[in-house]
Amino acid sequence: IQINIITAAMLSDLMLEIKGENRSNATVNRSRALLSSMFNLAFEREVIDLSPMSRVKKFVEQNHIERYLSDDELQRLMQILTNHKVHGIENQIIVGIVEMLLLTGARKGEVLNLKWSDLDENNHLWKLNENKSGKPRIIQLNSEAQLIIRRMSRKYPYVFANPATALPYNDIRKTFQNILEAAQIENFRIHDLRHNFASMAVNNGCDIYVVQHLLGHASPTTTQRYAHLRQDTLRNASEMLAGRINSARPTL
Repeated sequence: IQINIITAAMLSDLMLEIKGENRSNATVNRSRALLSSMFNLAFEREVIDLSPMSRVKKFVEQNHIERYLSDDELQRLMQILTNHKVHGIENQIIVGIVEMLLLTGARKGEVLNLKWSDLDENNHLWKLNENKSGKPRIIQLNSEAQLIIRRMSRKYPYVFANPATALPYNDIRKTFQNILEAAQIENFRIHDLRHNFASMAVNNGCDIYVVQHLLGHASPTTTQRYAHLRQDTLRNASEMLAGRINSARPTL
């Protein structure tokens, strides 16, 4: 079929057909995004006069509720990570990956693919040549993250290499799930470690601009989606403001 005779109605029917195969709205929208890119390219090259995808609506996505660790959950998690062998979790490298995710707020793929050549160990910097946004960025490694890195073998190009392949791990979910079960933490995903990092930063007084750069976001709007303010943080802020206002009240 020729691209210039494809209509918005045909593409809408295609989206419904993809959805009908028991796929999530998010998956359908990824397909829509791919087709939209293709038609936009055709428009830019003057193959078509208008992209029909511009009239094909997105499906409403039910986004995952942002999940953060409570103080008790964090304490239990750190107990398991520190004494993982006692709980039958033998893979020290994957434990290190989980700790690195927790301590830096980096994306899973960024940690898995971290190479020794990406590190400036003298200045405690991690240089990411290209991140999700396609832009280079630098992560300042805190002292705890530095300790984790120093525990890793230098035999392979990758810091957290799978010794069986000398390459990054393909999947760490099984060990991660074992860690969560030992810590009695439910409904928590690997990516939630990144949410948790942002939440802890905001709740401990970090400016949203600082958190934006810690996470490597191009826009603070994206950061605000991760930044969860706990009720006690809001309560304390409200009380502080009330105190300042009350201090201006004349004494009777």
